[in-house]
Amino acid sequence: MTTGRLISNTVATTREPMGKTDKWAKKMAVLLETINSAVHANGGRLPLAAKRFREQYRQLIRRAEQECPDSGKRAQSMSRNILIRVRDFEKEGLLFMVDMQYGE
Repeated sequence: MTTGRLISNTVATTREPMGKTDKWAKKMAVLLETINSAVHANGGRLPLAAKRFREQYRQLIRRAEQECPDSGKRAQSMSRNILIRVRDFEKEGLLFMVDMQYGE
């Protein structure tokens, strides 16, 4: 998943009429845009700050798990589906921090 797609999917989740469950997605979209801006400002790599950003990312996922718990149903909300993706594909989703070619 490219940076652009990750951000756009997360932003799309903020438009889902779910009330409380989209708060995490708004915060995640802001964080991803902040990371992306920092990567561009630092010449395409962010190895030193990557640890701090990764921890913020993980904190948001932990909060999101509380905001948007698994319903136990087969069909999940868009918000829950995006949460599962950003959680399960963290390494791939944040790869652009250390190698900008993956953020294109």
